[in-house]
Amino acid sequence: MAHATRVVVPGGARGVAPPRVGVARRRRLRPRAAANDGVVAAESSRSSSSSSSATTLSTAHDSETWRAFVAAVAGEWGGCAVNFDASGTPTDVPLRYVHGVGRVPAANMPFRDAVYSWQTKCEIVDVGDGAEISSKRALPTIGNEDAISSCGGSEWGEDVARVEDEPVVILRGRGEDKTVTKRGAFSAGARRLTFAMDGADAINVVRFCLADESGARVRVSLSVRRKTSDDGWELASAEVWKERKGQCVLDFIGVEEEEEEEGEAFGVGGGEWTIDRDASARFVLSWPTTTPDDDDDANGGSTFAAVAVGEEEEEEEGGGRGEGTLKLPAGGDGDVVWVRVGGGGGGVGDARVAVEAGWIPAGSKRRHVGRRVHDVATGRLEEVSLTTSERRRRG
Repeated sequence: MAHATRVVVPGGARGVAPPRVGVARRRRLRPRAAANDGVVAAESSRSSSSSSSATTLSTAHDSETWRAFVAAVAGEWGGCAVNFDASGTPTDVPLRYVHGVGRVPAANMPFRDAVYSWQTKCEIVDVGDGAEISSKRALPTIGNEDAISSCGGSEWGEDVARVEDEPVVILRGRGEDKTVTKRGAFSAGARRLTFAMDGADAINVVRFCLADESGARVRVSLSVRRKTSDDGWELASAEVWKERKGQCVLDFIGVEEEEEEEGEAFGVGGGEWTIDRDASARFVLSWPTTTPDDDDDANGGSTFAAVAVGEEEEEEEGGGRGEGTLKLPAGGDGDVVWVRVGGGGGGVGDARVAVEAGWIPAGSKRRHVGRRVHDVATGRLEEVSLTTSERRRRG
């Protein structure tokens, strides 16, 4: 997944990274959100619930849920990021910082050791009209490894060469609900998946943040494109960040584990999954029957409504199952992470496609899943869910 970035080298000198990492010089202007980035819900008055119930469900910028969300995601988070290709294979970090030489493209170092993880720092802040994500990545260093600590540079100084990503603002639009939870989970992305134009792939970026009660979180960015072989959609690439507030995270790339027995959901065994309604949220999108007059409305007149999470004790089948599911080799510390772009199964059906990310923390019985469901033919988004559930054994 390409990033708009700048390179910061020791001593304060700056250089522009090679085009292969999608580098652009950062401008000190207010960042713009990507097209259709940020999911909007309808006014609470659209709901048939009572006024008090609608207030409880509201996730607008000034709501109690939004304020709790901002508090949960705020601060500086240390982490580790890994890029994956369409097959779920991790890709080598494209740059090295060679002490005494400077930055060197990895492609120019044929005898290099592969490095799959970026050591990272990230900050998410409330900017009044949405949330801004700012992040930086430490370059793998050769010849002066002490410049960054073994725990990923928890104390970064001027002697650390780094790449700074261009900030992005998500969840924009005042007076409307947002796809967030009080515990810091969110989903953001296009309301309509874009088709290819002029023979080039149209890449749609979908973002998830999955938050655990342990204080850790996993952020996932998925690049989605139209298939060339049929009318479906597929994964083009993915990026996974594992983070902790005020701490650093060791590399989390691991070897593939043995295949689970049939019927198991990624090593967590059988049993039923009980949804934690306090930590979960669901949103349904409505599209107008006629084309809106406002040509500048990037959302096509669509509106989201936050809906109550169901009373059912057992979560519907899904979360790590179905066409297009990839278990990523990100379990070096025992975590289970998967992504999915596909239809059929998991309660989705053949006429819809699920864009999904899931995470089961190491040693935990809790499962976190973010899912966006689109119509296959039109690419229109229909619903979003952010669910946390707990496994319970059958008696």
